[in-house]
Amino acid sequence: MRDANKNAELAKIIRKNYGLPEDMIACFLQGYEDSRVPFPILRLICKELGEDYVFETLSESDKAEYLLELDEAPGLRTNERYTEVILRDKSFDNYDYQKGDIFPVDKTKKELDGLMAVEIEGEAMIVWLEDYTELNAIRFEFANKNYPSFYWPKIYMNKIKVIGTVVLYTEDAIVF
Repeated sequence: MRDANKNAELAKIIRKNYGLPEDMIACFLQGYEDSRVPFPILRLICKELGEDYVFETLSESDKAEYLLELDEAPGLRTNERYTEVILRDKSFDNYDYQKGDIFPVDKTKKELDGLMAVEIEGEAMIVWLEDYTELNAIRFEFANKNYPSFYWPKIYMNKIKVIGTVVLYTEDAIVF
């Protein structure tokens, strides 16, 4: 049985260090089915709490949500303008994007609005971002009901690296 009080305390630590919502982290640690976190946040939680603790709390179906290990280097390409990012979770299943899908990203477009690629603790992810200046926060949203949206306070933006805008359509050829 998972210790809810312990998980709530651990979630407070992550909130203090990164600004992530306590309830989202605590619910994830408790194993609630509708409280998944994207792959980079899973890795961040593992860094803070230890992989042994995190993975002993995850069920096999929870682990199946993530592309935990790559069979081989995916050979992601990059140049001055574009790079590629691999989706390592099921956070965009409702848009028919699967874990393991590779997305081209325009590194020259970094406005905090739309489908973006961001990096957290060295791990990239795809996310729908919306800048909420009145809340002094960025809203992170996903296309899977099990990955709840959340607000990340801008005072913690130093924890996030914006890679660029995901390119879903372009008339120009993307050349690497």
